[in-house]
Amino acid sequence: MKKKELRRADFITSVLLLLFSVWIIMETLKMPMKDTFGGVQNVWYVSPALFPLIISIFIMVLGAVLLIHSIKTGGAKYFLDNFSVRYKGLSEKNIRFIGFISFIFFCLFKYSPCGFFYFRYTLFNLFHICFLF
Repeated sequence: MKKKELRRADFITSVLLLLFSVWIIMETLKMPMKDTFGGVQNVWYVSPALFPLIISIFIMVLGAVLLIHSIKTGGAKYFLDNFSVRYKGLSEKNIRFIGFISFIFFCLFKYSPCGFFYFRYTLFNLFHICFLF
């Protein structure tokens, strides 16, 4: 690969690492940090959230360092230039189709743990009808 393509890949990887670490931190903060379990007082340094929190902070720092390096070497500029050229050919019909399918996927994943079986069943069938006919 050329150096510009590697820097573009660094930029994409760093953004994904930052998003992943933010998601892990948000999920970790839902865990108990200190509380009383079974009458025993627990302190913050024995909490189950400590290890994922430390690892996600390290991932965030490494992602930020990679992002700064890719911005300095021109990876972000190359990514944005290439991104705008690549997606100029999308027609309005394709954008609507992608939006409709994205909405269906969003609804399927959002309501999946709740229990709206009939809603999920309808969306699932609608999705398959779109691709079969």
